[in-house]
Amino acid sequence: MATGTSSITGGAIDTAAIVQQLMKVESQPLTKLQKKEAAYLSKITALGTLLGSVNSLKSAAAALKESSILGYKAAVSDTSIMTATASGSAIAGDYSIKVTSLAYAHRIATKDADNYTSRTHDMGTGSIAVTVNGATKTIAIDDSNKTLQGVRDAVNAANAGVKASIVQVSAGQYKMVLESAATGVAARMSIDVTGATGDLADLTFNAGTTNMNQLQDGIDAQIDVNGLAVTRSGNTISDVIDGVTLSLKKESASAIAVSVNKDAESLAAKVNAFVAAYNALNTQIKQLRGTKDAKGTLSGESVLLGLGNSIRGVTSATFADNQLANLGISADKNGVLSVNAVKLDAAITADSSAVVATLNAMGASLDSTLKGYVDGILPGRQAGLQATVKNIQKQAEAMSRRLDQIEARLKKQYTTLDNLLQQLQGQSDYVTKQLSQISKVFGGSS
Repeated sequence: MATGTSSITGGAIDTAAIVQQLMKVESQPLTKLQKKEAAYLSKITALGTLLGSVNSLKSAAAALKESSILGYKAAVSDTSIMTATASGSAIAGDYSIKVTSLAYAHRIATKDADNYTSRTHDMGTGSIAVTVNGATKTIAIDDSNKTLQGVRDAVNAANAGVKASIVQVSAGQYKMVLESAATGVAARMSIDVTGATGDLADLTFNAGTTNMNQLQDGIDAQIDVNGLAVTRSGNTISDVIDGVTLSLKKESASAIAVSVNKDAESLAAKVNAFVAAYNALNTQIKQLRGTKDAKGTLSGESVLLGLGNSIRGVTSATFADNQLANLGISADKNGVLSVNAVKLDAAITADSSAVVATLNAMGASLDSTLKGYVDGILPGRQAGLQATVKNIQKQAEAMSRRLDQIEARLKKQYTTLDNLLQQLQGQSDYVTKQLSQISKVFGGSS
């Protein structure tokens, strides 16, 4: 295999070129091993990508196994008055609702005559008892927190159901504002100040003494639902219409319409997400398997064949005495799923319970099957290949060490040979010169 010259007349041989050619031959087993390692690493990467696609389909299938997949939606004729959301426990129906009054939080402020000149105004000391909805919390005001802002912070830290703030109404003029943390009549506050020194008594507001001005009374929301008067403490009401939450925004002069219906669009979106995930995985399986003319990265992997058969099975299997094709979900000759929206909508209208039961059963079955691949089969195959790669790497390291030794030996041998050839070349040159001299001597004497 050597390509260098060994002619004595040519001088020293090309040792580096000869060793390089010989090492190409010696390295062939290592090269094959490295190619084998690269192929296994490609398989491991492909299995990781495949695992992601399987997970996506599993999630889409799991979303269909929930009994609430056919939810409800609420529509409001005037969303500036209120909005409404429906849960899976809602019941279809139409409602006429008038918002007579919104719920408001109780809010009071110190009087104009009691305006303070700074946030650090000395309010004096004493005790503030805050009562909300029958519960009382007492707040001690002493030298450590007797400023206007100190009192504010003490009230807020007490979590007494009241929020305190300071408002600058004009230059050098400050007010203390107290507001109930919740709306409604029950959240009205009562403020009792005892042992007050200085201006702390300005904050008294109870049935007998109102040293503060009432800016807003605490009142309940009042609505009329299909002619029935309803009162609630807040503007978010979720216990009047089953499964529906109303969010009141403002009062209305007349009733507005609220309708609750089955949310076929939400179900269709889940079905379309499932079909998209199915097709993505099915396409990936085909690509990884390859064809007769071009093998894929996972060509010959039995796990790929098993996975493909598992997902294709749902297109023809029976679930809850029904098939997906009856819901408008069918596969073409290439195994690509599609949804006939008109047929799906018609199936929902005709018997929504049967549609839900079919999708529930299919989703549960496929979710369970894919769980085996996600939790065991695919990671297990990856682990097996990784173990093989580690073994190959150990073999490659051993081969590399052996090749280093062979290369060193060849270099030494051919360097010795080169030196010997140079010596022989020198001797040859000397003999040739001597023979030439002898020839001249004897030739001249004749």
